[in-house]
Amino acid sequence: MSVIRWPLALVAAASSWGCPSPLPERPAAGRDAGGPPFELEPRMDASAAKPVFRLLVDLPDADPESVQIFSGELGTYHLGRIKAGELPGTLVDRQVATISWRRDERTVVVAPTSVLGRGELLSVASPRGLIGTVTVTDAGSPFLARVWPPADAGSTEQVIYCVDGGGAPDEGPVELAPAELAAGIARGVVETARPFEPCVRLIPARPLAEGEVLVPPPSHAGFLLDPAPLRGGGVDAWAPRSCDSAEIALGPGCARVEDDRIVVTSFDAPSFWSLRAPRSFDVALGAARSFVLRDLEPDTSVLLDLAVLDPSGRIARVHQTVRMGSARGRVIINEVLADPIGPEPEQEWLELVNDGSIPVDLEGWVLADIGGQTPLPAVVLTAGEVAVVARGGYDERSPWDISPAEGSTLIRVEELGKSGLNNGGEPLELRDPTGRTVSRFPPVPKPKAGVSVARRTPDAPDDDPQSFARHGGDGASPGSPNTLE
Repeated sequence: MSVIRWPLALVAAASSWGCPSPLPERPAAGRDAGGPPFELEPRMDASAAKPVFRLLVDLPDADPESVQIFSGELGTYHLGRIKAGELPGTLVDRQVATISWRRDERTVVVAPTSVLGRGELLSVASPRGLIGTVTVTDAGSPFLARVWPPADAGSTEQVIYCVDGGGAPDEGPVELAPAELAAGIARGVVETARPFEPCVRLIPARPLAEGEVLVPPPSHAGFLLDPAPLRGGGVDAWAPRSCDSAEIALGPGCARVEDDRIVVTSFDAPSFWSLRAPRSFDVALGAARSFVLRDLEPDTSVLLDLAVLDPSGRIARVHQTVRMGSARGRVIINEVLADPIGPEPEQEWLELVNDGSIPVDLEGWVLADIGGQTPLPAVVLTAGEVAVVARGGYDERSPWDISPAEGSTLIRVEELGKSGLNNGGEPLELRDPTGRTVSRFPPVPKPKAGVSVARRTPDAPDDDPQSFARHGGDGASPGSPNTLE
């Protein structure tokens, strides 16, 4: 059984957590068409609501689940179908996902389970008729977004929320409804929070039971809280990843230690990695996905201090020293324009980037496609340098296609691909003088003319389909950083 370690301040506060005091008598915040009075929690005007709230409705004798929220206005026909309990598909599509319960003999609580859209008009109804409308207008409140675990994960022991910019709220007690389960908000992903920590963790007083579904409060200390529910359920214990000969074990994952970077691959389940040293770095990963920690010093020892969370919120701490390799060059295929607006194949090109830490001489290197190989000339790419590779007849000032960026290197070759690059996409490889493939570019769906296919970042892995996409913006960026759709 996992043990929850509570921050001392929360342990002291936990003894005072209990059931909420009864609601005081309150004036109605809204009433439409003779429906029952309702109000929003936290207190706000129903005509200018925040994107996260709970709805409190005075319905002493109603089934809580009979109160429903729909996007847009409801006409007489819709209200009739709701009364009959026979919702047409068009109305089901407009239904807002909620969790409902009875707080007391008088009050039904309805909690939307997702962030609501600004400018959205919502209608609240039950078989008894229209209860009222709510208009979401506020989008400027500080917001704590749920970043871990995934919304469908079970056995929740803690949940990570982060704010985009600025600091996170103070620590303190909260309550998970409808079970009135005590919980605490603590700073940071782990106990030793960083200065200006943008994240907090919500820690229930106990792990959730199988099938239990609870919702966080709509706000805490002035911050709106992501309303995605916490779900109890079985999650298998994580199994450490089996590392290959080029990797080392790093906690439950694996790491490939290079010269100026470390490529970390998670275990075979979604995970959240929080690096404390040598610098701050938080990232959520899918199963067996990778991230890159770079800009490290070659030939030095680096102490890695990190925490790894599995989908249930269980945490593993890792303190490990690794030895960086010697400096080396690293040339990759970064962008390909196979279908120019101008004449083909003359205006086709691809972009190489030396993403390593030392210069690389391209003499003896080749570009390979399904039709053969293209030798590269003796050109030296310095660290960080970008080169555009094109045929001898390429017009770098073409009136039809984007010209290479000023300062980029233009490498002219006799041919690029057999009879040109395939507009529909084809696998491309860059091979060093030993014949080793050092970079791959996959076949992808055909973009429209004048649009390239680009790598998300120069260190994005070859074997991850999400590393590549159609270029956004002007359609291509020869010699400049990529912008993806």
